[in-house]
Amino acid sequence: MSMNLLFQEQQVDLDFDQSFNQSLYKNKLIYHIGKERGVLHKYDHRDYKGYEFVSISGCKYFLSTLKSKYPDNYDAVFFVDVEKYPRLTLDVLSTCEKKILKAKFPEPSQVQTSWDEVFSYKKEDVNTLGEAIKGLRPPQIGALHAVQAHWSISKSAAIVVMPTGTGKTETMLCLTIAEKLNKVLVIVPSDSLRTQISDKFSKLGILKDDDFKIVSKDALNPVVGILSSAFKDLNQAQKFYRKCNILIATNSVLTKCKKNDPQIFDFITNTSNCLFVDEAHHCEATTWDNIALKFVHQRKPVLKFTATPFRNDKKRLKGTTIYNYPLSLAQRDGSFKEINFVPVIEFNDKKVHQLIATRAVDQLKKDIQEKYDHVLMARVDDIKKAEEVFEIYKQYYEFNPVLIHSKTEKKDEILERIKSGQHKIIVCVNMLGEGFDLPELKICALHVIHKNITTSIQFFGRFTRSSNKNVGTATIIANIGDNKLKDNLLKKLYAKDADWNRILRISNEGNVEDLNKEETFFQKFIENEIPYKIPLRNITPALSTVVYQVNYTSPSWRPERHKEFFEKKKSQSVFALHEEKNLLVIISRSQTSVKWGIIDDLINNIYDLFIVYFNPAQKLLFINSSNNSSLYEELAKRIIGEQINLINEADIYKSLHEVEQLELFNLGVKPISEESISYTQLFGRNVGEALDDITRKTKSSANLFGKGFSDGERMTIGCSSKGRVWSRMIKTIPEFCDWCDGIGQKLINSDINVENIFQFIAKPLRVPPFPKEAKPISIMWNDEMFYSDSDFYINGHSFHNYKINLDVDKSQSNELYFSISDSLGLSSEYKLVLEENKRTKGYYYNKIAGYDLTFSFGRNESLSVQDFFGDFPPIIRFADSSKMYNDIFFEFKYQNEAFNIERIVTKDWIAMGVDITKESQFNKSKTVLREDSIQYRMIKELENDEDYKIIFDDDDKDEVSDIIGIKYFENSYSKIIFDLYHCKFSKKDTPGARIDDLYTVCGQAQRSFHWKHKIENLVHHIQERENHRINKDKPTRFSKGGYDELFIVQKMVESGMCNIQFNIFIVQPGVSKMKISEEQLKLLGATDMLLKNTGNEFSVIISE
Repeated sequence: MSMNLLFQEQQVDLDFDQSFNQSLYKNKLIYHIGKERGVLHKYDHRDYKGYEFVSISGCKYFLSTLKSKYPDNYDAVFFVDVEKYPRLTLDVLSTCEKKILKAKFPEPSQVQTSWDEVFSYKKEDVNTLGEAIKGLRPPQIGALHAVQAHWSISKSAAIVVMPTGTGKTETMLCLTIAEKLNKVLVIVPSDSLRTQISDKFSKLGILKDDDFKIVSKDALNPVVGILSSAFKDLNQAQKFYRKCNILIATNSVLTKCKKNDPQIFDFITNTSNCLFVDEAHHCEATTWDNIALKFVHQRKPVLKFTATPFRNDKKRLKGTTIYNYPLSLAQRDGSFKEINFVPVIEFNDKKVHQLIATRAVDQLKKDIQEKYDHVLMARVDDIKKAEEVFEIYKQYYEFNPVLIHSKTEKKDEILERIKSGQHKIIVCVNMLGEGFDLPELKICALHVIHKNITTSIQFFGRFTRSSNKNVGTATIIANIGDNKLKDNLLKKLYAKDADWNRILRISNEGNVEDLNKEETFFQKFIENEIPYKIPLRNITPALSTVVYQVNYTSPSWRPERHKEFFEKKKSQSVFALHEEKNLLVIISRSQTSVKWGIIDDLINNIYDLFIVYFNPAQKLLFINSSNNSSLYEELAKRIIGEQINLINEADIYKSLHEVEQLELFNLGVKPISEESISYTQLFGRNVGEALDDITRKTKSSANLFGKGFSDGERMTIGCSSKGRVWSRMIKTIPEFCDWCDGIGQKLINSDINVENIFQFIAKPLRVPPFPKEAKPISIMWNDEMFYSDSDFYINGHSFHNYKINLDVDKSQSNELYFSISDSLGLSSEYKLVLEENKRTKGYYYNKIAGYDLTFSFGRNESLSVQDFFGDFPPIIRFADSSKMYNDIFFEFKYQNEAFNIERIVTKDWIAMGVDITKESQFNKSKTVLREDSIQYRMIKELENDEDYKIIFDDDDKDEVSDIIGIKYFENSYSKIIFDLYHCKFSKKDTPGARIDDLYTVCGQAQRSFHWKHKIENLVHHIQERENHRINKDKPTRFSKGGYDELFIVQKMVESGMCNIQFNIFIVQPGVSKMKISEEQLKLLGATDMLLKNTGNEFSVIISE
């Protein structure tokens, strides 16, 4: 055998690539011998034959050609099969398979000593020939230096944020070798990740690979202890950990160790010299942090590695973030690739999974056709759902679908088949395991979204990983009809890391026009200066603006000059500029000393938002700022030029135009002539006096703020003579621009008369008596209760469960009678008494009968009716559209137009066999169906309309309306139509022109205007009413549809993606169209106007 090189003292490289392990106390010790450098000698003995290898690190290995006979005095013995390799050249010995026969673990100190001067800070680069030089990627080398810098001055707990796929584990390995860390405790959140990370630690990942050469072959690999079972006693822990360089465990195992014996836990933490926490966002304060605190108290380093600095319980991780590598740079470096987000819209749970699966498989077919080696994963959150979804994917047999979850048998075999590409579709619960690496995983069918945003970030990150394999852009398909995805996930995703704005590209497929419009808007920003941690999508300015009129014929938009303004103020600023709109977003920072002491080291950093928007068609410049202390005229002049002026006092109040039912909360006035009092601010009932002064032109308005309705939506609006317009609403940047455009259109409209606006603002008057001709017809809860952020309760239950009703017949000019009743029919009766003496409070509430009611909201508990109605009085409405609360009466000032008689729909009720004096379709006991009733006939007619998905009989005390009809359209899901039918019996058996036949039903119609603005409560009302009916063994209230259809409606409403249309009908066969009076038409006209102003359509169905 010719092997002359073997007998020279020449160093050679041998690749052993063998791991050996030892089970000890149900745990595992693992040591890997990879490629090592040393001297090889031929060994020829009568009993043993083979080769002796002495590594540079001092380890002695024997390569035996005999399987059964080998010497004992070696660190490891390997078998080389000469039958496979009959000619054992040096090249063959270097690379041939070597099966380990016997080995012993090196001492941890020996391993640590071998790490002296073996680490190279080699960066990924390109040589002069353009060839790639493999090394540490930018996030790895950056994190490594950041940690070492931190450790040079502190041993406090530190956080390293690195996006998924940027090499967190390799960074841990680098630190271990570069800092010669021995006895490192590594905590991971799952068993699968413990297995994966232990494999990487035992082999030092890619650090010793020939292509990288970051760690010399002279370095021994660490002995890794895998703690999967809790030690029973301290002796077991000591014997096991004594053999390890690295100990890898889950928190749950450490907790069990502590439970078995606290000394075990103390020994592990005391013996360990450093703590690494992988996927640290899984940390929980009561467990993981207790482990970290043990290290911190002993001044031993703690490093938490994560893709997000937020825990799964939505709180921030404890520790100092010393390194945070942004997603945008990971994308630039190629670690992350763009994700194509394909939204689908489906609210029917029976159809949604099939739709998602179809889209996902279509994407898989498309990618495969484009020669990409992609795999589709369908994600759900429980085994039962996984089995249901798998039944859908089974039909795509050509892709060999597979189902995998925690109870799947032979899971390891399935995972190996997945890695080898045998399955192109995987249905799994959650993920295949945190840390499971499959670069081909590029299509995700998100059948069920995650419960928290940090898991979503990790999850999405796994699809963005770059690879040298033949893979393309990742695609995620999800149902944005799921409110949790549209309203929470995307916004929270951008909030956690703004770079998802760049990575998550929303597909234009499907009918998601609003989402696409918003996406397009934000993609047009040039935001090089805005820090990557500030997502423009999540900036929500208050609707407030100073308005300047620009007097140039051809104005010049010079946004770059804003820098001069902030430099003069000695403030720092960053900005983003829109490519299409004349829109500039600025964030400024100013610094001030603290006001409560002379302390140089304490500085207040104040961040302010500025949005500057110029509408060239209107020649108006709008400036919004979170700091309203200035009109920012200098900033305006620098950006648009000197020839500007604030919108003058005569025009600013045009912004109130077409705000219906405007009611002022406060009004500031100033005298037109010289007076000692230059300015007065008035509130509540005193606003009426100021309005009289304005209309008499003895005073002018300085500012005002109130509420009303515009385009059918409730709104607040304020404006001042200094050129400012504002609202309490908080909106996005594109919504702010739209709002400015709407305000601007009014300001430049020369046809709007400001004097008319003030004349028709509702003026509060104290009563009694209210005018004799004012007929009260309804009472309703204060609208603030519907729109407030606080929840309101009556006797501990939501106020939505209680209805308030006016006794029309009993009420008079100084006493109004009403009742409050709950969903069980329990009722209390009250009266509002109006006092003539204006030196007193002017009113009080008296309980006449029933049980006591107490009100609660916010921190206010157990308030009496008297106290609660002082702040939130019920609203009483009158036939002429006037209204009143407590003793404040708002006279309706507009000319009440009669209802257009051509809009009235008639039926020949008598010919239809209807007894017009019978309203309800059931008798009082709900046991007999009355087919000659008004309601029965109306329901039968509605059932003929195929568009109705739900027809609901709500007739009873505290009804929304007698009949509720709901339409939605599954082909587009773009609109929901709610039809509320208020039916009323005739007081006589022949139709006529009796005004009393309309008072009650018009009052009911008026009172139902608010349902459009609280649709969730309407859906809940239907659910409660049906449950109550069924629990009493009475017939269902559903004449068409049921809970399944109602659930779809609920999801559509919650999504915020559907246009909502409300139609309110009154059905009164007792009124004849041929005989109808002017008084009746005016009452209908008043009802029509109220409903129209609040976004409802009104229709009338009577007799011929």
